[in-house]
This record gives sequence, C-alpha cells and structure tokens, in this order.
Amino acid sequence: MLDETIKDKLRSIYQAMDKVSLPEKGDGVGEHV
Repeated sequence: MLDETIKDKLRSIYQAMDKVSLPEKGDGVGEHV
C-alpha cells in the first residue's frame, strides 16, 4: 500500500536527519519525533 511507502520514506528521512542534525541545533526537528 501507499502507507507502507510513506513509512519507509519517512524512516529514511528521519535516519538521514538523525545523522546530520545535532541536538545542539534548536531547529525544532527533534521535537516532531
């Protein structure tokens, strides 16, 4: 289903942001998790 594709893409995006963004940055990205 499309839902599975969205989850897979979101997981890849979160993993990518987790490697790039640091907790020091107050961009509010970590708050959405």
